[in-house]
Amino acid sequence: MTAHLKKKILLISSSQHFINIFLKDFLDKISLDYELTLMTNFSDKKLFSESIKIVQIPIKRKISLFYDLYTAYLIIFKCLRNKPDIIITVTPKTIIFGIFLKIIFPKINRHHIYTGITWSNMNNFVKYFFLFLDKINIALSDKVIFDSINQINFLKDNKFKYNNKFYLINKGSIKGVDTDKFYKFDLTTVKNLKKKLNIPHDKKIILYMGRMDPNKGILDLLKVFKDLKYKFSNILLLLVGKDEM
Repeated sequence: MTAHLKKKILLISSSQHFINIFLKDFLDKISLDYELTLMTNFSDKKLFSESIKIVQIPIKRKISLFYDLYTAYLIIFKCLRNKPDIIITVTPKTIIFGIFLKIIFPKINRHHIYTGITWSNMNNFVKYFFLFLDKINIALSDKVIFDSINQINFLKDNKFKYNNKFYLINKGSIKGVDTDKFYKFDLTTVKNLKKKLNIPHDKKIILYMGRMDPNKGILDLLKVFKDLKYKFSNILLLLVGKDEM
């Protein structure tokens, strides 16, 4: 595909960490055939290939009225200049920006990638606000992409429409599993690792790996573990990930 015929893709994320972990290899490859622009709050721009255009946007994961309005203004202004053919939003925070962009630029193909349902563990008004936001998001998306069949079934159970827009990534994995990093250790390696981490050799480990955030159900996990600890004295909960509590 020659340079002047390349379609323009704009991907917006609230987290460079998410892009680094799940999308970087994929984005490096599609940047060879598309004019790709990434918008997020970058901490290290050098991680990406030179064929990818990097745009620093002060997106905050948490809701912040001033910053969110300012960020929306910047994104809209950049879109007016860049004129992308396709807009892809990932991470929950970018949903509101994607909705604004589709309203302002209705002819642009706009896709959203879900890696979780924000309101599934919420209650009362907050839950129904984010549920309503998801319904608008899906209505104003040309394609809605999921990394789990359970998310699709959950939305169908909650009477979400536009099911014909739903697409599942492969068989339900955004990137698959790197078997060079995740594999079964031999017993000697396990013993040495426990020793290194000062974990008694007879302890059974329950591992949580991911962001430590109330929205991820981490508080529920701690409550359940507390109950389990009364029944099983030889268990240990190991938390691995970024602390956002």
